[in-house]
Order: sequence, then structure tokens, then C-alpha cells
Amino acid sequence: MSFETRTIAGRKYLTKTIREGSDIKKIHIGPLSNPAVALTHRRMRLLAAETQAAREAAAQEIKMDRLIDRQFQLLHAFGARLRSFRKLTTRNSNQRVPVLGITPDLNQLKRELDQLPKSRVLARLVREANAGCVNSRKLLDEIRKRSCDLVDSVTDLVALTKDSVLNTLSKDDYLLRTSFEQRVDRAIAQIKAGSLDEPLAVMTSELVAIAWLDAVRCAANAAMDHATKSDAKYWEDRSDRAQRRFSRLVNQLPKRKD
Repeated sequence: MSFETRTIAGRKYLTKTIREGSDIKKIHIGPLSNPAVALTHRRMRLLAAETQAAREAAAQEIKMDRLIDRQFQLLHAFGARLRSFRKLTTRNSNQRVPVLGITPDLNQLKRELDQLPKSRVLARLVREANAGCVNSRKLLDEIRKRSCDLVDSVTDLVALTKDSVLNTLSKDDYLLRTSFEQRVDRAIAQIKAGSLDEPLAVMTSELVAIAWLDAVRCAANAAMDHATKSDAKYWEDRSDRAQRRFSRLVNQLPKRKD
């Protein structure tokens, strides 16, 4: 059903379009000079404006949600790389052992590594470094140095993701945002107290708390009434995905061994 105005003989009239089965009919309501008709017209325009504003707000909410989801995906990828770097620090790759055989040329070694699946490159480097390959150790040392830059980048992205979740959840309400931020910071402190004191554990502790808040946000959106079935389905799926992400991060959290 929709309303529109038509000009007939210099006078404006309000009409209503309705659908009856497969037929579309126009119903004449009356001239806009009639106060009752003019009031109906204003109410219909207000309703249309509110509906449009609600659609735009829903679209913006989904746009921000996709941005947050992308930030979490990037953090997941960075976390996987950091876990690989963490394995390096637990291996005795710098142990001084006799160099066995011929140490391959550095460029030759890089070419050989490029031909390997990415999941096997690190294992190959560590294995050859432990066997005494000097160039393998050089590459591992370079990776370790780059890992420090990666940690800094991840820290910035964690802070950005936290801000995105807080801003979206609080909807520009300063007191509400402050309340959520304090709650997240307390959760982060509690999680850190029970985890290892290392960069990966610290980052994961922060992500666990942020992912929990994001799961709350998505669940709240899923529980709301939505104008379209597609929006309702979107938030239902997002709520499930956010809960799974939170559970995965909890399981990845390195625990302190007392």
C-alpha cells in the first residue's frame, strides 16, 4: 500500500494504491484542502520517512558488522602467524651443532622454500636450522625480527576492533560506551591473570573479552524484530558465528601452569 498526490484541475488530491490479488487499484481519498486528508497525508509521509530511516540504520548496522567481522578475520590470520612464531621460541633452533654436509646457498634455499606448501615451510626451516644450516638460521632470525613488527600491528588492530565493537554496541551513547568499556577491561584483566605472560597470550586475552562482547552484540541484534526476513536471517547467522568465534578463542588461550 502506498499514498501519492495527484493534481486535477489545479487542485491536489490524495490517492491510495492497494493490491487485491493480482490487481492493483487506486482509491481516491480526497482533496488536500480537507484538513483530515491533509493530516492523513502528513502521517503517511512521516511513516515513510521513519521506515526509510530504519532501513538505512539497519543497512549501516550490517555494514559496520561486516567491518568488525573482517577485523576479527584479520586478527585470526595474524594470530595463526604469531602461533607459528611462538613455536620457534620453544625450539632449540639456535643450538650450536656441527654443520652437516654442504650449507645451501641462501637464494637457493629461498627458491626451495617457495616450492613448498606454506604449512611446511616453517617446519623445514626449523629442521634444517637444528641440523646446523647457517642460512636456515639466518632466515629464522629474520622471521623473529619481523614477528616483533607483527605484534605491534596486531596490537593496533586489536584496539581498533575493540573500539568498533564498543561504538556499534553503544550507538554513540557515551555513558553506555564507558560502562561496556569498563566491563571489557575488567574481563581482560581477569583473563590475563590466568594466562601466560607473553605477547600471544596477552593478545588472545584481549580478543576473548572483545569476542564475548561482540557475541552479546550479535545476540541482541538477532533477538530484535527486523523489517525483512533476510535481515533476521543475517543476524541469526552472525550470532551463531560470533559465539563460535568466542568459543574458539577461549580454547586457544594459553593457560598458566601453576
